[in-house]
Amino acid sequence: MKLSRIYIHTLGRVEKQTTYDGMPKWVQRMTYLVIQPHEEEVFRQKYPRANILVLDDNVKGIANTRRWICEKAGNSLYAMMDDDLTFWKRNIDRKTRKKTAPLSNELFKEDTWKEFIDTVNTWFEEGVGLGGCYQKGQIPKDTREKRFGKFTQCFFINGSLIDRKNLDWSLKWGEDVHFVLQCLRMGVLTRISDEYLLKAPEFWSEGGCSEEGRTLQNDAECMTWLQNYWGEDIIKLVEKRYSPSRRYGEQTIGMKIRWMKLYNKYDKGEIHKII
Repeated sequence: MKLSRIYIHTLGRVEKQTTYDGMPKWVQRMTYLVIQPHEEEVFRQKYPRANILVLDDNVKGIANTRRWICEKAGNSLYAMMDDDLTFWKRNIDRKTRKKTAPLSNELFKEDTWKEFIDTVNTWFEEGVGLGGCYQKGQIPKDTREKRFGKFTQCFFINGSLIDRKNLDWSLKWGEDVHFVLQCLRMGVLTRISDEYLLKAPEFWSEGGCSEEGRTLQNDAECMTWLQNYWGEDIIKLVEKRYSPSRRYGEQTIGMKIRWMKLYNKYDKGEIHKII
């Protein structure tokens, strides 16, 4: 089996379909735009040839949308992506840190998309249940891929390895971090690419979660919720001043997450093995 579908969940960005518009036609043919009912008409006018899935009326918010996609995809091999991403290939020698092409980071071309999807299919063949990409702009890692770490906004999923009945989607924001941690607790192997990268605009750009009321304050509240849920041995809140959004200002806390420790708890039998 190989990657069969890509789901792009979208809201308030009919004219800004960055992820979809950046795909070659053959990738678009396996991609489905997941939209709210009130945007169906404008999307069908804008993208008459696109695959479009309309959410049920009662599915609101990013967490519930992700739940809907996971249930829709079932046991297939699929991807779930934000709508505002661009993808880049890192051209760098891991030892010397010198670029190996004219550009150290190069926007995906059609053949890069094939390389990337072939890589993801190799992950699946090797038993990986959840994969993703590091962000463009981060310092290069010492290897092309990592087993553990933070990845958000783009997920490659083997649905047959995810216990969907026991996934908790109650967290309104930060649900992507919560999702990865739950998969690790289930013993799902993860893989993160440092060769194929993604780039997203700053948080709370127009559309998406900003339309649903996400702010710095409730974002911080979600980080606190995550720490309380997973415990301080897995998530530690730290003072960290950064500006995720010029629109909303400065955040004052961040998280340090021990991804590997959670998986090792499963591996050592300290966590009940559901699967």
